[in-house]
Amino acid sequence: GNIAQAIINGLIKNNYSKNDIHVLEINPVQISKIESELGVSVSNSIDMSDDSIIILAVKPNQIELVCKNIRLRIKDHLVISVAAGVKTEKICQWLGGYKNIVRAMPNLSAKIQQGITALYVNKDISSSRKEEANNILKSVGKVIWLDDEDKIDAVTALSGSGPAYVFMFIEALIEA
Repeated sequence: GNIAQAIINGLIKNNYSKNDIHVLEINPVQISKIESELGVSVSNSIDMSDDSIIILAVKPNQIELVCKNIRLRIKDHLVISVAAGVKTEKICQWLGGYKNIVRAMPNLSAKIQQGITALYVNKDISSSRKEEANNILKSVGKVIWLDDEDKIDAVTALSGSGPAYVFMFIEALIEA
C-alpha cells in the first residue's frame, strides 16, 4: 500500500540497503510491481530468519490473520504496526503474548519524506529497540512519541487532515 511504499522509499533514500529490505506480498501482480518499482526483494512466503524488524503494513482487517501466521516465527524481532486503529494490546494477543511492538501512524506526507508519524511503545520494549523504530520512521519525516496510546488517533486525525486544510486555505488565497 501507500504507507508501505513510503516507508520503503524513505529507507532507501536514507541509505538503508535495498538488500536488507524484504517484502512479504501474496498478490502476484504486486510482487512484480514492487520488485520493479522499488528494487527490493519480494516473496510470497514467510521467512523471517534473517530479519530483525518486521513492519506490519496491512489493512486493519488483515492484521489478525497476518499476526497469527507469523507468531511462531517471531523470536527477538521488533514489530512495527502501521495498521490504523489496531492497538498494541490486540497485536500482542494475536502474536501469542509477544510484546516487542511499536504502533506507528504516519500520515500521507510520508510519501515525500515530509510526514509526521505518531509512535507509541509499550513499557516492556528496550530503549535500543525504541531507537531502531525511531530511526526507521524518521526516514519518512518527523516522529512524535506518545505516552498514551489513546492519543495516537487524535494526532493522526490532526496530522492527516492538517495538510488538506492548508491546501484549501492556499487555494482560497489564490482565488481571492
